[in-house]
Amino acid sequence: MSVRSKPNREGEAPAELERDGSEFPIRDVQPRRQRDVESEMTTIKSLFDAIPAELPQELVQTLLQSADLRIERIVSRGRVSHDDFWYDQDENEWVLLWRGSARIQFEDRTVELKPGDFLNIPAHSRHRVEWTTPNEPTIWLAIFYC
Repeated sequence: MSVRSKPNREGEAPAELERDGSEFPIRDVQPRRQRDVESEMTTIKSLFDAIPAELPQELVQTLLQSADLRIERIVSRGRVSHDDFWYDQDENEWVLLWRGSARIQFEDRTVELKPGDFLNIPAHSRHRVEWTTPNEPTIWLAIFYC
């Protein structure tokens, strides 16, 4: 299985990323509705398990999925959305930051998140990841719902 990615922050344009040999695919920050990542149920037992030492891309793992709900663990390190990219999702998203720090930019404000902070993002609220901690993994729990 391969995972398609957007050009990275430095402007390089990898055509495709193969699995990195680990159990889970890696990917760049891109719209969730346009993901080519297969829906896989993960076998991890803790949000802190199986975090690769190197994270050249954002790691996304589906923990639970049903018709109206998807729960994902997202792990990033120093990742940001591309300058011209905004999420505009058909689903509501509730995120909880477990580790690291992050800034989410909306069209009218920026929200800083530290461990324990959570945020509800209504469907079609344009937003982007402005910054995540570069020297440690940023671990998110994301719940997508209708």
